[in-house]
Amino acid sequence: MAVSALNNNSAETKHLQSLANPTHVALHQLWELQKARAASNRTAGTEWRKTLLKKLYAAIELFEIRLTDAVFQDFGRVETETRIVEIYPLLTEIQFNLKNIEKWTKQHSAGRTIMTLTAKAWTKAEPKGVSLIISPWNYPIFLTLGPLISAIAAGCTAILKTSELTPKVSVVLQELVRDAFLPEEAAVVLGDAQSSQALLDLPFDHIFFTGSTQVGSIIMQRAAQHLSSVTLELGGKSPVIVDETANLKDAAKKVVWAKFVNAGQTCIAPDFVMVHHAVQKRFCEALIAEVMRAYSDKAPHHDLAKIVSERHYTRLKKAVEEAIGMGAEALLPVQAHDEQRAISPTLLLNVSQEALLMREEIFGPVLPIKTYTNMSDLVHYLSTMPSGKPLAMYIFSESEVHQERLLAEVSAGGVCINDCLIHLVHKRLPFGGVNQSGIGKSKGEYGFWEFSNRKAVIKQKSGLAPFSLFFPPYTEEVKKRLDWLFKLKI
Repeated sequence: MAVSALNNNSAETKHLQSLANPTHVALHQLWELQKARAASNRTAGTEWRKTLLKKLYAAIELFEIRLTDAVFQDFGRVETETRIVEIYPLLTEIQFNLKNIEKWTKQHSAGRTIMTLTAKAWTKAEPKGVSLIISPWNYPIFLTLGPLISAIAAGCTAILKTSELTPKVSVVLQELVRDAFLPEEAAVVLGDAQSSQALLDLPFDHIFFTGSTQVGSIIMQRAAQHLSSVTLELGGKSPVIVDETANLKDAAKKVVWAKFVNAGQTCIAPDFVMVHHAVQKRFCEALIAEVMRAYSDKAPHHDLAKIVSERHYTRLKKAVEEAIGMGAEALLPVQAHDEQRAISPTLLLNVSQEALLMREEIFGPVLPIKTYTNMSDLVHYLSTMPSGKPLAMYIFSESEVHQERLLAEVSAGGVCINDCLIHLVHKRLPFGGVNQSGIGKSKGEYGFWEFSNRKAVIKQKSGLAPFSLFFPPYTEEVKKRLDWLFKLKI
């Protein structure tokens, strides 16, 4: 099937979008189709981008019930929580992009310098081209369609590879995208790791990956083969710091929500708590009270999502058993339900640093709580964690001195002071990690620029060339001019 034979209305193009396990040939054909469309996008205005974003908005509204039901089928997250953490953020992200796309795409003056006084300079956003978006299972709607919003706003085409761990959601997402877009604009590819490997063989202009640090390293290596630019939204062990000045009840309420939403299967979930020894007992009591308020003693609680797979469930269960075997104290009864792949909200005090829970990202409803005695030791510990720089850090403190020291001395992708998670929903803040927790930023204008090339342009007036004052031959007069320029120091 020749690529040239494909057209917008052909059965062949529809077929490319519906393949569950596409061949290398089919994927290459889809990539060629999007490559051709990406080339034409470069000379198009912004109205068609707005049209696509509006189509996506309408499709999300149309498919909302099916999407929330599919999430529940895949791993038991209730409809209300899915609407809060996935549907609402997507709709507001589209609205924000529609409102600002004209501002982001217009050329921005770069001003003049002493050596370019007669030239006009500006930057211009241009779409990178064909993008690959590889999304995870934990927020399968938001982390698939969120990057797509940025890709569309930037003028890129996109192939989306969804997770095989959430098959029901992936099928609905494929139908949603197929209803809203032509294959040359956007398409969802299903399948397992082999499909991802086949996609990574193609020379995409940009790759946006959300997932683990280990897989992110592999993605970066594969992208390097084609010198594709990358955005890597990874993870890490995001700490919570509760100092002796903190409002303990407020901190407990916010930490419990942030930790146990989606059953802890969140890249920026609080991974562990470092609480000052002077307030440890009172903070633990506040945590217990808040867990009991939010998640009753019924087990498994219907508002708590299930663990996504048997493998993930078994890993968490063994990690908790190991930590308790090494001396950790469970502040609440640990309840695991094998048939439902459900683990009750688990609070563990004094977890050994050698335990798996303290060495790897937890990604489940388990919260280790450790103590510290002074700020210097805390800063050293947070700055030298083997897991690297965290994706997020949460500081609960009424001390400006403590807040500023932690901000200055501990590197993290993002920080919330006296709250958790809310930096993700702020439309004008970038979201992303640093080093081990990620490369690049997403959302809003920052997501737009991930899929764009900021092209530098300078336009000189014909017949003018200030630099000709320094052209060879390098006479004494040229040297004097250069000495004068150096003395200006501008």
